[in-house]
Amino acid sequence: LSAWYEYFKQQDISVDGTFVGPRFETFHACISAALLGYGIALVPLRLVEPELQSGALVMAWDYAAKGRGSYYVTYPVSSGQSHKIKAVLEWITAYLTISDQREKALGLAL
Repeated sequence: LSAWYEYFKQQDISVDGTFVGPRFETFHACISAALLGYGIALVPLRLVEPELQSGALVMAWDYAAKGRGSYYVTYPVSSGQSHKIKAVLEWITAYLTISDQREKALGLAL
């Protein structure tokens, strides 16, 4: 419920007291319901890219919400030169770069 509130708040749209109807706990349940025609799912783009590309789902609005949080990679300073740590950091950087390029290609960059 708060995700929808935040989504509209970012656009300066007041929606106080208007949320009625079923709500789902997981992104998978939201996506499944939308695929079955039971409403609109507010989910991360990465989780519905195949459905958007195939036309099974469409973007309801052009607005893409700004993220509310971040993830952080932490490790002991003493492990900073570890081959394993460097490999993971390089993989994460490459993955995020590729994901960003895909979103921009779809015209849906967040």
